Amino acid sequence: QTTASTQGTPDTSGLREGVTYRIKNANSGLYLDVVNGEAANSANVQQWTGGDRDAVSWQLKSAGDGYYYVVSQVGDKSYTLDVSAKKTENGTNVEIYTMKEGENQKFKFVPNSDGTFKIPTKISGDKSCVEVADGSKEQGANVQQWEVNNASCQNWYVENTDGSIVTPQGTVVTTTVTTAAPPVTSATPQSSVVPPVTSVTSTTANNQTGIVYGDLDSSNSVDLTDL
Repeated sequence: QTTASTQGTPDTSGLREGVTYRIKNANSGLYLDVVNGEAANSANVQQWTGGDRDAVSWQLKSAGDGYYYVVSQVGDKSYTLDVSAKKTENGTNVEIYTMKEGENQKFKFVPNSDGTFKIPTKISGDKSCVEVADGSKEQGANVQQWEVNNASCQNWYVENTDGSIVTPQGTVVTTTVTTAAPPVTSATPQSSVVPPVTSVTSTTANNQTGIVYGDLDSSNSVDLTDL
């Protein structure tokens, strides 16, 4: 018997609030990064190398309905990922800004089958997502909002600080093994039908005539003499 539970996870993405993550682009292998680690409104977000830096460190805070505020760990940690000026158009810049709890600061992490996530923006009604502009693999390439498509620059790995990948659908599975008694077997098949009784006919005597068949010498038995 197997029982599944989601212990400590807010949804089936496997992500947790209050845990520090790095967010790595699947196309380039570079990380979501605050330029120069600047803790200021409208500080730009780009892709850059990883490492143990606040500029590439993020925590999630639930915004309800499966959305998160993606909180940068620069400065006093009061800045969150933000779609600039609440625009919905392709190419709108992604930056950080003081948390205002606006729709442009809410993001989903939608698992892909390959272990990556799409990051749709609520301001676009999930029609657009966070991506690296032009599918660039270069350090310093800009991060923007673009309509969802099959481009790998829109796919992101979420890493723990030890470098391990967060697995989408991170359900904690508790398995209980129950050992049942083996079925009872018998060398003799059991049946509810009573087998027929085999009747053995004796040729010893005929009660009506007193004749023993094969008794040629009338000795009331069959012996060598009769043979």
